[in-house]
Amino acid sequence: MNKKFRVKNEEYKFKRIGGITLISLVITIVVLIILASIAIYLSLGNNGVFNRAKEAKELTTKQEATDIINLKITTAQMNKYADKQEMPTLKELSQVLKEDNEIQYVTETSKIAKAEYDVPSEDPTSIYTKLSKYPYEFEINSSLQLASIDGVKLSNSNSQNINQPTGVKWDIWINNSITLTGKYDIKTSMSGLSIAKDTDNKIDEYLSYSNEEGYTVLKSGWYFIYARGMIQSEKSAAAETSIVINDNAMKMLGLWATNYYCDPTFNNFPIYLKENDKFYFSVTSNYATVIKDIAIYCYPMF
Repeated sequence: MNKKFRVKNEEYKFKRIGGITLISLVITIVVLIILASIAIYLSLGNNGVFNRAKEAKELTTKQEATDIINLKITTAQMNKYADKQEMPTLKELSQVLKEDNEIQYVTETSKIAKAEYDVPSEDPTSIYTKLSKYPYEFEINSSLQLASIDGVKLSNSNSQNINQPTGVKWDIWINNSITLTGKYDIKTSMSGLSIAKDTDNKIDEYLSYSNEEGYTVLKSGWYFIYARGMIQSEKSAAAETSIVINDNAMKMLGLWATNYYCDPTFNNFPIYLKENDKFYFSVTSNYATVIKDIAIYCYPMF
């Protein structure tokens, strides 16, 4: 009697446990389906992870292309000013770009609307150009500023008239100077360069400075960057100076010397800086045991 009772009780208990396990399995499957649906929506929806990653990659690629075009424009301006002490025209810029191996085409009419591989007029108001490795067409206006990308106007393109530089204001300035004492030494204007300026020369109206961010531009306009160097070394020496604008580095000055002073070595150019642009200077030594008296100056030109 007791034995049978135990057997029936165990059978009942087994069936009861089996029923709970089946219900739990069904609930688990339903929950997993719901979670999978949510995960798929978050991944593949309009605001999903993949779409956001794709958009972020697109923005990064477009910014890379934009920085390259801006650097080519600035380089053309630097070269023309160093040679003739004046800014290039849009026609002259188009000729420079057409000779650049990285440029696919330069046209006076948007290739999006019509393929035209030349700039026929002597005084164009806009030109359109494209880098070979990037899928974007850039419009450059008569002020040598980017006006649109793929036909979309840039809100910060400075489409308003930008005055040409009026001349270097030699009495309004700030400069950094530095001495490097070791191999592969590197210092920036945020770590080791001394800063000098007259207290009454009004540079504070144009630039602000902090150890954390370097220089911040307070007034949009043309600025003149001027660098000179003197090297004294116990053996063959080299130094390079760069200006880093919004995290984009531009080589400025290379210096070499062997067992003697090398003075002066000059490097100078104008550059258009916008309000809230940030920049700093960087100096690097390669083989020198002593490099000294490298000075970098910044003057407004408006």
